[in-house]
Amino acid sequence: MKAEIKKQVFDDFHKKFTVGLLICTDLDNQGHLKEIDSLLDEIENLIKTSFSPITIKTHDLITIWEVAAEGFSGKKHYCSSIETMMKKIIGGDKIKKENRLRDLCNFISLKYLLPVDCFDLGLMEGDLSFELKGNDIVFTQGGYKLSEKLAMKRNKKFEITDKTKEAVVYLEALPPLTEAKLKPIMTELADLIRTFCKGKVKLFFLDKKNPEVKI
Repeated sequence: MKAEIKKQVFDDFHKKFTVGLLICTDLDNQGHLKEIDSLLDEIENLIKTSFSPITIKTHDLITIWEVAAEGFSGKKHYCSSIETMMKKIIGGDKIKKENRLRDLCNFISLKYLLPVDCFDLGLMEGDLSFELKGNDIVFTQGGYKLSEKLAMKRNKKFEITDKTKEAVVYLEALPPLTEAKLKPIMTELADLIRTFCKGKVKLFFLDKKNPEVKI
């Protein structure tokens, strides 16, 4: 199996679009852990005390996605997944606790203000690809859509559940997040997965210079 970012993504969306990929196996994703719940509660409290609707909208790690989306598709007022979560938190809502892996992804997403997502790799057979379809950036496997970034759509068939044993986790970045800044974040998430999900984790990095890897 391979993973790649198609050339058109760099040509038409953003030349410095990067993806950190974590391939996880032998996971124990059953049940909730108080330690993970505490991590989420702490980061939610930090978001509440550190941000307002105005400071969220003007933060450089948030605005980069809105600017890139508008430049690519003409879509104005695009709200990324991380911005959506932050708005819910400062609006008084709690982020739903789902399962160990999903909760760890949300924690890292909120801690470092970057999009993080995950899908069940055990349900997949084809190669993984980030590509352009229509006016969207689509993450696919074997030709099937897993997610449509700008449309904020996800394929529920491949959702992470308590029974998930293998998973693909990906972190997306644009400048000012560089490879040097993203890799330690990937390592931190991998360590959390090894600690709380007892899994094995391999890390891969995709960008314009290295758009394809075997996984």
